[in-house]
Amino acid sequence: MGYSYRKASMSNLRELVDVEIQVVRYANQLPEDQDLSDLGNLFFHYYEQTLRDPKHVVLVCLDSGDDKKIIGVGGISFYSIMPTYQNLSGTRAQILNLYTHQDYQGKGIASELLRLLLEEAQRRGVQEVILESNSGQTALYERSGFTKSGNTLLCRLK
Repeated sequence: MGYSYRKASMSNLRELVDVEIQVVRYANQLPEDQDLSDLGNLFFHYYEQTLRDPKHVVLVCLDSGDDKKIIGVGGISFYSIMPTYQNLSGTRAQILNLYTHQDYQGKGIASELLRLLLEEAQRRGVQEVILESNSGQTALYERSGFTKSGNTLLCRLK
């Protein structure tokens, strides 16, 4: 079984919202019958804006057997900070919402999404990439060059 990776588009909007709701349910151990429609509306407006914004990239992983089913997702936002000694460009990126559907975990999907997001950051000349990990599962990020500081992990790109 193969997977394809591509940049998300407006045609993925509704499914991206559904995936985010799944993530919230899973991360917070919420029952399926709990109403998250208000949060879903916020996710909808968020993706409606960010999918059009060149400072934000969302990648999706699709199962080749069903090219409409998102089985993995990851985002990266680019922004400017004051230049520092370690980051003279003042350009930074943040990894957001790296997620693999539980039926597909352990197959390298999150690793590939992360690799592609870091590659995008390098193409844009970004020197620092950060992310926040609430799960405490940082091995994937550390293998990719991130170092931990509290819940925040930082990866310096060359």
